Amino acid sequence: MKLINPLQKMCFFYSTINNYISYAVATVDQVLEPLYMQLTHTPENQRDNKLVKTKMEQFHIVATHLSQQLRDHQFICGDRFTAADCVIGYNIWWAGVIQGGELLNDYPVLQGYIERLRERTAFQETFKGVKPVKPSGGSL
Repeated sequence: MKLINPLQKMCFFYSTINNYISYAVATVDQVLEPLYMQLTHTPENQRDNKLVKTKMEQFHIVATHLSQQLRDHQFICGDRFTAADCVIGYNIWWAGVIQGGELLNDYPVLQGYIERLRERTAFQETFKGVKPVKPSGGSL
């Protein structure tokens, strides 16, 4: 898409931010929440394996999409940190908590992204003192 003037460029940039925030809360959260509950808080013999399989397949679609977006950029909407990084970054951090980060093993671009976010002072301040969740039946 060729953008003609600065106003068009700005509108496109802000719509991209909004789209990724919406994607995070309407799509990515819906994949991660069941995985988190099943794999962290549900004993293995009580897990809904069909649900886990479905959500894992969906996670791989999400992770592939986000990896493609981040492949040539420092942040989700380009090379500038935005509000979308706060939301998508949290999703990637959350995925990194599930099963000790195994979900991210095949996604080095996402691993690099969360490492860039971890370097930010605001990230460090936000997660200062946060202790890992103790599994209540799954494997963290």
